[in-house]
Amino acid sequence: MKTFQSSRGSSNIDLTISNYKLLKEVQEWKISEEESCSDHKIIQFCIGQYNAQQTENNFQSIKYIAKEENLKIFEASVTQEITEQMCRSSWEEEAITLDKCISSRIATTEDMEDIVNRFSDALPTACNKSFKTGKAFMKTNKHKTVPWWTEDLTIARKRVNAFGTKYQRTKTNDILRDQRQNEYHVEKAQYQVKIKNAKIQSWKQYCNKVSSTNPWNTVYKSAVGK
Repeated sequence: MKTFQSSRGSSNIDLTISNYKLLKEVQEWKISEEESCSDHKIIQFCIGQYNAQQTENNFQSIKYIAKEENLKIFEASVTQEITEQMCRSSWEEEAITLDKCISSRIATTEDMEDIVNRFSDALPTACNKSFKTGKAFMKTNKHKTVPWWTEDLTIARKRVNAFGTKYQRTKTNDILRDQRQNEYHVEKAQYQVKIKNAKIQSWKQYCNKVSSTNPWNTVYKSAVGK
């Protein structure tokens, strides 16, 4: 799956930029099939060790106790795991040419998400082999909502996602792919119109709820930036 898809073509032009410290905490990086209302796909990832067996709202963070004497073990382990995951060969044969092998896989792959998943699987496996772990703790993500979102929009989003998935997975039949691409763009345009109308209607309802007898109400304060 590509990160950018439009009538002019598709490519992987979107980046997730991180510093060295945060890079070790990024897990489950993937391109979402959920509709983004733009030509760019949504990129999802988790910060910390993610447990897929838990609910969507909770994830478990594992603290690794990294000591200096374990760093060489980790270096060897992560090299072995990445080689086996991405180059699918023995560690001894590919350790020297690992960078070349990975670069070749990235340049020729049709499924970038698979490459990212393999790399992500290698890191925690190497950490578990090399370091002791401290006490795990749970974090809870509280999903925020917006006042203008409706059940109709949820249904419309699922419908657009279904059309988009069907279009993306049609690769061998050019005529059918073009047909499904047009269907997807029609559904996407209708979805965007529904979102715009829902926002306008919600704002009108909010303004009407505020007392018209008070000229210094919340609406006025919002308009002047207070």
